[in-house]
Amino acid sequence: MDHPPRNRLAELLGQQPTAIKPISGGSISSAYCLDMPDGLRLFAKTGSPQATQTFAAEAAGLNLIASTIKSSASPDRLRVPRVYHISRDWLVLQWLPPDPGGHRDWLALARGLGALHHSDQHAGQAFRYGLDTDNFIGASPQLNRGSDHWPTFFANARLRPQVAAARRHNLWDRSWDRPWERLVDALPNELPADPLPSLVHGDLWSGNVVWTEGGQPALIDPAVYWGDREVDLAMTRMFGGFASEFEQAYCQRWPLLPGFEHRFRIYNLYHELNHLNLFGHSYAGMVGATLRRLT
Repeated sequence: MDHPPRNRLAELLGQQPTAIKPISGGSISSAYCLDMPDGLRLFAKTGSPQATQTFAAEAAGLNLIASTIKSSASPDRLRVPRVYHISRDWLVLQWLPPDPGGHRDWLALARGLGALHHSDQHAGQAFRYGLDTDNFIGASPQLNRGSDHWPTFFANARLRPQVAAARRHNLWDRSWDRPWERLVDALPNELPADPLPSLVHGDLWSGNVVWTEGGQPALIDPAVYWGDREVDLAMTRMFGGFASEFEQAYCQRWPLLPGFEHRFRIYNLYHELNHLNLFGHSYAGMVGATLRRLT
């Protein structure tokens, strides 16, 4: 590790780390494990302007999840890393040590996610769906303009911006126009009008669940907003990595409405479009197949 990052971290944290170890930190950030003189271990990441512009929203999302969990009366609480420092170029979080045996308590994840989704902390919001600030989904801007009608929110704040971005990036296939128009016109009939507003993680793939000591789950890298809890359950299916007992345990305690087997494909189209915009034509086949299947 060269001296400029070490000195910058000392400036931000008020003391010099005794050890800095590079670790895996995602596709757009450089991440480090920091050992501090007082024995505290921290996770820190930095990166290009594209990466660091997301840090403030990530910290705010972690804090919102943490405060919502803390206020819940449920004993089923997920872990969320504490935010130690946020600046224009660094995000420093609590270090969550992984379970040495690779244990994963899927039932704890199901119970904890359900408790988060059923928190009553939405009371007092001026809108049912969205958030009072925009944030990011991966490296892409995520609009959170509030709405009281869920299909309208999902169309205007989720799907339409991604489709517009794909057109700007010359990634949109003109053969998708007709199925896309049919889908967006049908959304008021395809999605529930006013599901219970839940605080959702927003980007709940397996890489954003950390398995800590004792196999306890923790959530990282959120893209939070108030929405239909089904968007989180849908995302868990997108890239796999979740054991079957997770969804079974969740649905046993908090059943999903009939029709989820169709709706989850609509919800995941948002992420497929986002991956198309972030990573290019390799996701075009997935987007095209989903549009054809849905219409």
